[in-house]
Amino acid sequence: MVQKSGYECKECGFTVPAEPDDHFYVTNDCGERIPCEAHREHEVIAQVLGIGEEALCACSWNPLARDVPVDLLEERIGYESQCICFHCFAVFGLDLRRDMRICPSCGSQEVKTRLETEGLPCPRCKEGRIGHPSARDGSVGAHG
Repeated sequence: MVQKSGYECKECGFTVPAEPDDHFYVTNDCGERIPCEAHREHEVIAQVLGIGEEALCACSWNPLARDVPVDLLEERIGYESQCICFHCFAVFGLDLRRDMRICPSCGSQEVKTRLETEGLPCPRCKEGRIGHPSARDGSVGAHG
């Protein structure tokens, strides 16, 4: 298994973790977000919504298929991006289309997705910049 690396500040070592991953989710009848594992999205969504996986797959490829109401899919399926609070450094998931960018730990609006952090000033030391750890010369975004 390939180990992922997050972004880090070369000055102070502050790290934006690579895990957990961004992922699709489906909400159950109680509104709880159920994460969908990569390559098993159709299976999990069909199980949680109580519909046949075949009908779900047909709907995905054929927008005219009426076995599964498209409104139900739009309402119950989302994509959660992993975010970090630049105020308290909490890591949490948000659906950027549905959730407000507010940290659930401290209430700050200084919330960024993992990808948005690359190249920004470090929130901890304020001297370095967040970059990929494989950057050879310390420059931001130089992937080695």
